[in-house]
Amino acid sequence: MNVEALWRNQGQVLTPELITGLIGALTYVPERYIDFSVIEPESYGAYTFHVERYADALPELSELHKLHWLETEKHRHGIPLKPDYNGFVSADRSGGLVLFTIRKAGELVGQSTMKVYRSMHTQTLAADEDSLFLRADHRGGRTIFKFIAYMDKVLTGLHVKEVRVSSKLLNSADKLMMRCGFKPFATQLVKMLGVSDAT
Repeated sequence: MNVEALWRNQGQVLTPELITGLIGALTYVPERYIDFSVIEPESYGAYTFHVERYADALPELSELHKLHWLETEKHRHGIPLKPDYNGFVSADRSGGLVLFTIRKAGELVGQSTMKVYRSMHTQTLAADEDSLFLRADHRGGRTIFKFIAYMDKVLTGLHVKEVRVSSKLLNSADKLMMRCGFKPFATQLVKMLGVSDAT
C-alpha cells in the first residue's frame, strides 16, 4: 500500500479523479521480479524442471489446479475452486512467489508454487509451499525427488533458510517429504465454517 499517496492527498476533496488516482496508487505492485534468467533449467530423463513467470504458465496451470483440487482438497469441496490468478501474478511481480514447473516435451505436467517472504521472527527468507502437484500419469520413479532437489537448489540460491510444506492425510505425502529431508514439526488442523464437510 502506498501510504505516501494518502499523505500527499490528505485534506483534499474526494473527486472521481482523485479516487481513481488513489485506488491506482494503493493497488500498484512495484515490479521486484526475482531474476530468474540466471536460474538454469535442469533435465531428468524426459522431464525438464524450470522456474517460470506465473503469468507465462497460464492457462496451463489452471488445468493442473483443477486436477490437484479434486485429488487433495476434498475437505473444502463445499467451496468452489476460484483461484485469484491476478493475486498470484502480483505476488510473482513483487518477488513473493516462485513457480517451479515440470515439463515433458513442452507440456506442463507438474508444478510447485512457493510463497517467499521474510520471517518476522528471524528476519531471514522463508518459503511456504502453496501447492505441489505432479499429474498421476507421470508419477513413479524418482522424478518428484529430483524435482524437489531442484527446488531446494534454487531456493538455496535465493538465500531461503526455511522451507515449509504440508501433507494431506489422504495421500501420505509426508512420507515422501521426509525422504527429501523434511521433518515433522507441527500438526495442522482445519475447521470449515458455514460449509458442509465434504470428507
